[in-house]
Amino acid sequence: MAHPTPLQNELALSPGAPSAPMPAATTSREAPGTAQERIEDLKRRIAVSQEECDALRSPGREEDYLRACSMIEALELQLEASLRPFAG
Repeated sequence: MAHPTPLQNELALSPGAPSAPMPAATTSREAPGTAQERIEDLKRRIAVSQEECDALRSPGREEDYLRACSMIEALELQLEASLRPFAG
């Protein structure tokens, strides 16, 4: 049995994954640094997904490549939404 790729692990753990509930919006009751930690985590996950996407640019891996690109787009949308409250 094949081991899951880092992208498959990300998909399984992603808040945007169909089986995972979306996290609650950031509120003022959250601990200090929580929003910043989420932003840093999203940036890290985007970087990991971009590396995975680059590695999948080979013949026969088109479906995995497209899935990786979709993951990057989803994470970037989450990052954008997380940054919106700080845009002022």
